Amino acid sequence: MNYTSGDISNLLSATLVGASDHIISHISIDSRSFSAHVPETIFIAFSGNIVDGHNYVQAAYDLGVRVFLIDKKVELPFDAITITVNNTLAALQKWATIHRAKYDIPVIAITGSNGKTITKEWLSQLLSKHYSVVRSPKSYNSQIGVPLSVLLIDDTHEVAVIEAGVSQPNEMKYLEEIIKPTICILTNIGDAHSSGFEGDGIVNLERKLKEKSILFRDCKELVFHSGEDFKPNVIDDLKFIVKKEKQRPYSYERLEGGKVEFSFYNKSLILELPFSDEASIQNILASISVMCLLGIDISNVGKDLKLLDRVHMRMETKAGRWNSTLINDAYNSDLQSLNNAVQYLKQIKAKKPLIILSDLEDNQSDDLLYLKVSEILNLIDHTLITVGDSSQALKKLVAAHSEHYIESEQVQVPRPIMEGKTILFKGARKFKFEKLYNRLSVQSHSAHLEIDLSAMEHNLSVYASIIPPDTKIMTVIKASAYGSGAKELAKHLQHRQVSYMAVAYVDEGIQLREANIHTPILVLNPDLDQLDEMVEHQLEPEVYDIIQLQHLITHTDSLLPIHLKLDTGMHRLGFKEEDLSALCELLSTSKIRVSTVFSHLAASDEPLHSDYTQMQIALYNEMCNQIVLAIGYTPIRHIANTAAITRFPHTHYDMVRLGLGLYGIDGDPKTFNRLERVHTLKAKIIQIKFLSKGETVGYNRTHTLERNSRIAIINIGYADGLMRSSGNSKHNVYLHGRYVPIIGNVCMDLTMIDITDVSAAELGDDVELFGKKVDIRSLAKINNTIPYELLAGISTRVKKVYVRS
Repeated sequence: MNYTSGDISNLLSATLVGASDHIISHISIDSRSFSAHVPETIFIAFSGNIVDGHNYVQAAYDLGVRVFLIDKKVELPFDAITITVNNTLAALQKWATIHRAKYDIPVIAITGSNGKTITKEWLSQLLSKHYSVVRSPKSYNSQIGVPLSVLLIDDTHEVAVIEAGVSQPNEMKYLEEIIKPTICILTNIGDAHSSGFEGDGIVNLERKLKEKSILFRDCKELVFHSGEDFKPNVIDDLKFIVKKEKQRPYSYERLEGGKVEFSFYNKSLILELPFSDEASIQNILASISVMCLLGIDISNVGKDLKLLDRVHMRMETKAGRWNSTLINDAYNSDLQSLNNAVQYLKQIKAKKPLIILSDLEDNQSDDLLYLKVSEILNLIDHTLITVGDSSQALKKLVAAHSEHYIESEQVQVPRPIMEGKTILFKGARKFKFEKLYNRLSVQSHSAHLEIDLSAMEHNLSVYASIIPPDTKIMTVIKASAYGSGAKELAKHLQHRQVSYMAVAYVDEGIQLREANIHTPILVLNPDLDQLDEMVEHQLEPEVYDIIQLQHLITHTDSLLPIHLKLDTGMHRLGFKEEDLSALCELLSTSKIRVSTVFSHLAASDEPLHSDYTQMQIALYNEMCNQIVLAIGYTPIRHIANTAAITRFPHTHYDMVRLGLGLYGIDGDPKTFNRLERVHTLKAKIIQIKFLSKGETVGYNRTHTLERNSRIAIINIGYADGLMRSSGNSKHNVYLHGRYVPIIGNVCMDLTMIDITDVSAAELGDDVELFGKKVDIRSLAKINNTIPYELLAGISTRVKKVYVRS
């Protein structure tokens, strides 16, 4: 991309203030994340649900940006260049549309309910053997992501692969105008991302298909699977909507030995695929179909398929040896993903991280490629280990101390280099960084709790879209963020600029401060013996009785802002109505500052108790008014918890408290369907055995086999947090697209499952206990408890793995 500020102003019919000849080669939409080319960057300010980008143009200017695309008036120094439009999103989309029209190359667009990103990555990997390919970064498939992706196309590219996703009607027309695809892939049509296509809680698949089919309007060819996994009415609708001459259906038949017979457009080929689940098979075969349409000989594609890996479109973070933090991003090895990874290190403020980098996969010459790599690496102070042949060229190009190895098995990371560091693994699959990653991990127990930080951020955005723009959000991350690990979540919540965080105890707050968290922190259960520590770490106490308040006034010299807790009917901590007179008198005669006044709703998620909730709200309002009259100013008010945010919108007030909803759980069905599950508990199959009908399984012989069976033993038990009462066919786990029962009693360290109907299951496979596929609410119901208890009960020996899209 190569434009001047004048070019952009002219093509957008915008108002330009400042120089018209400033070169622009990069775009930023986040003032905390820039490439190596800051002087040539244009910062685009969007008004989002949580933050307004116009509030951060000064921060971008301070970092060296000089060109800004805005739709509101902002104050900037005289040398700043502003391009003002009516709407920055519409302007970005117009710019991308004009940019796309400059290139006469194949543009493949991928849409569908699932599998878009995986198909994009696999197709790009297969095509890169034959063409110079540009693809959408990460999961950039939205109204902002698509134009940013299209603007990456330049004169060096021969093929573009672009994702397109919609979540509600009237979105695809904008994406189609930007992409103008020549070939389209429809992965599938299902219930994912369907909240905008619901009627009475039921997803309208026909409506959803019609929206997605707008993308196919002017394309030459549409690739889709013609098999039974498409609901019959959906495939019929598709063939009716899309002209027959455009339709390019593929089909396949499973053969013995993990092979499939692939049929497409008068071609037939027997393939041995690296994966056996239906979704992966279809994603691969859709990619091969596009290769056929581009005229690529697929007779020897089998050897390339063997190099395909499970695409983890995410960074994975877990604890390493000697108090280090390991970040595994060793699934993509190109300039684009390297820049994303380095920006992430900057975002989390990693202090002199260690970067372990393999040779990169790119069609550019090594000299040019590693010059660009060095520009990215030199953005941060770091230590470098390179692995391979060509990457050793970086030794002369980067300022960092570096070591070089030919193979990853040779890599040595001694304690002085590793201790307390953040370590990024960035490499191509063939270098097998996963072995090094596991070798340096602190925990060997392979059962793990996966925490999806991108899902958490999505959920935060969902609730931000429900409340008024000026209502603040307090995120509740007590009890180690419901088992998620408070420090890691807090870093990401701080990045998303939530207004407050709440913890249960002072020690939890201190840990966050020591992790460089600067967001205001409310301590819900403060210990009066720790007042000095609270002052030192700027932690703000909940105050719930007179004696406690008097102690604070006497011993803190009014240095701490306080948060008054009112008991309106929960009858736990808090001032009751009869305490108000003494409370108001004490507050009015002291210097202490009341930051917020809040209360706790006892049953906001229960329609049965709606009248009681309304009574609590009314009492809270009355008590607040009396306090305001006494102190002469209006503190922040908050009473709405997760359930009340959706069920009682009149309680949003100045701030809401987001707890379990942040992790993807809400009692309101419509809101629940918009959320993404954050926690996934997984274990591994460590043994498989065949048993005969009539044999028994487990302690006390509680399960008798009713058929000849194939069972698996997985490495998780009640000592890990899987409750013992989950066994004996009460709970189903997820494996290879099937739900299979836990049989027998759950043991302390192990659990048995019946995998007779899952022929693809093998040693080492991951099994989901709850998460994206298995509803934690069902598991909680089986055990007569609530999701909170299950999450809080996950053992510390179950390692936490953080993933980010």
